[in-house]
Amino acid sequence: MLKSKGEVRQYIQDFIKLIENQHSARVKAIRIDNGPEFAIPQFYASKGIVHQTSCVESPQKNGRVEGKHQHVPNVGRALLFQSKLPKQFWSYAILHATYIINRVPNTLLKNESPYFLLYNHIPNLHDLKVFGSLCYASTLHSHRTKLAPRARKCIFLDYKHGVKETVLLDLTMNIYYHVNLLHPCPPGLIIPHHPLYIIKITLHYLFINLHHHPLLKHNLHHLPPFI
Repeated sequence: MLKSKGEVRQYIQDFIKLIENQHSARVKAIRIDNGPEFAIPQFYASKGIVHQTSCVESPQKNGRVEGKHQHVPNVGRALLFQSKLPKQFWSYAILHATYIINRVPNTLLKNESPYFLLYNHIPNLHDLKVFGSLCYASTLHSHRTKLAPRARKCIFLDYKHGVKETVLLDLTMNIYYHVNLLHPCPPGLIIPHHPLYIIKITLHYLFINLHHHPLLKHNLHHLPPFI
């Protein structure tokens, strides 16, 4: 995820180099709006790329991109709703939405997925996780004793690109984990949907004003963790 528009130029250059190196393809044209963050004429000229821009206030001229700009947030919003996670996790929902969209067959692609057309093989869906679901991360051998727990209760947020790791939110310590061992939720156990359980997740991270929250009239420690 980009932190600011100032990173766009470098990301465009890195993406074009990635396409050339990993897929042996050449970008011939780039069509964008008139945003100044896309203006890198010297780089386009060095690569022989045609730089096309749409007319002012006419997004329909770049309809495919505008449609995708609605598709991805719609899926991300649905993931955020079903997971019952706070809005502050929207960036993880968007990343997971793109992960799913790239692996789902599309009628416009003759019922093939974007992943298949790019890599020419079917994506592996055995590691597909439910966004916001309960999971267990193995603790490190160096930080546990014989009687200590062998796993921590976490919430799945994202896949780590380039390595076989996942990004988890630790429910006991309210910290983020990058782990390479992920245990799914045991059979019969349900994703925590109780709003008070969500407050417990967001402590110290989302800066919720707990002293004025209407749900604090209940004792968090006596709540059932799952419903």
